[in-house]
Amino acid sequence: MAFGSGAMTNSIAEIGDADCIFVIGSNTTENHPVIALDVKKAAREKGAKVIVADPRRIELVDYAVLHLQQKPGTDVALLNGMIQAIISNGWLNKAFIDERTEGFDALAESVSEYTPEAVEKITGIPAADIVEATRSSTVLVRSSPSTNAVIGLPPSVSASAAFSAYGTATSRTRGCSASPSSEAEGAGEAFASAHL
Repeated sequence: MAFGSGAMTNSIAEIGDADCIFVIGSNTTENHPVIALDVKKAAREKGAKVIVADPRRIELVDYAVLHLQQKPGTDVALLNGMIQAIISNGWLNKAFIDERTEGFDALAESVSEYTPEAVEKITGIPAADIVEATRSSTVLVRSSPSTNAVIGLPPSVSASAAFSAYGTATSRTRGCSASPSSEAEGAGEAFASAHL
């Protein structure tokens, strides 16, 4: 059983102005066709970078610059690895973290073993692709006054917690009992919980 909020980090209206759209745990075209039209339009007409993390080849992959095909049940390990990459590469918004988050040091500690190489072993996604997806969805966004969107996080993860390391939401961490060496489905599922 998983608890959490299946939601987006941004409003639907913001998708059209996003520089980067990260889709995970959602076959948006099938489940949210109107939102999918906005994603496609942002990619086609405004050059938004679309990154899709899904074991299947869903329609939005045709608009994506990167398709991360993780093993089923490893979404949270992927997100932990992306947070670890943000922290280890210094792609975070320290001022935002200091002003608007609680428990960031505990979050950083809980993802410290989720290196791209460790996450590759769990998810099957090449480490270089994990780093590129993370760089694209953090550095690109922070270098402009624009926004990003995260669509369809797994229900065990509150949507805005996924990229709190660089400052899109206020987050409070929870304990993480799984380690990157765990091959269990949903390894590291309890990595963060956001509150607004």
